[in-house]
Amino acid sequence: GRMSVKSRFLIAGAMSVFVMTQAAADATLVYELTDEGGKITENRLSIRNFFVRVDDPATPKQYLLYQAGKLFPLYRVDEDARTYQRLTPKVKPTLHTGSKTAQPVEKRPHPLLKPERKKNAVANIPCRVVNELRDDKPFIEHCMANIGNLKITTREIRTLARWLAVAREKKFGWIGIDSEDEEFAAVQSREIGGKRGLRLKSVSRDPLPQNYLKIPRDFKEIPLEKEVKKEKETTAE
Repeated sequence: GRMSVKSRFLIAGAMSVFVMTQAAADATLVYELTDEGGKITENRLSIRNFFVRVDDPATPKQYLLYQAGKLFPLYRVDEDARTYQRLTPKVKPTLHTGSKTAQPVEKRPHPLLKPERKKNAVANIPCRVVNELRDDKPFIEHCMANIGNLKITTREIRTLARWLAVAREKKFGWIGIDSEDEEFAAVQSREIGGKRGLRLKSVSRDPLPQNYLKIPRDFKEIPLEKEVKKEKETTAE
């Protein structure tokens, strides 16, 4: 017979807990990026909860570390020099009276996406073809996958989605995109009429080393040049 909404909800809740335990807590995604000149580089994203670490083989002793939650800081860490730099402005958490939450980060207008009927598979991951429009014309074709396709947790797809957004904003050469609800992320993107692209090569759900997504305690922070200049100006007054 028909289930009551409540019992259906409870079953769905129990199922999602089951799915969460089934999905891995760590994920490593290797993406191949192609720049406008056609040069290909490989980047490795290591994700756990809110954190993503980005390794580029061109700079083996450096990595980026992004915290996709609360104040959204992004750091560049240098293992040789034992230093780190914050690449995003420092945000002072403004607390509303009686609320414990810091003010949310301003949401940028999300690019216009038009889902197509076409489905595809990239690195054996089923994905849906979605065109990104500019002036009503498709200019990037994406293939997007969700947690069911990638077999990672909801938290991790959100972290991946937010990485794609910040990498684009910082012009790191990533043209991938997320869906506005952060439930889908690009596993393949290609510029229509251009050479720029991105393609997922592999997904691993093996556990990452314990402190892999942390800046070691004894590393020294190096302020960005802009911030050093600002400090000098304020002390000179």
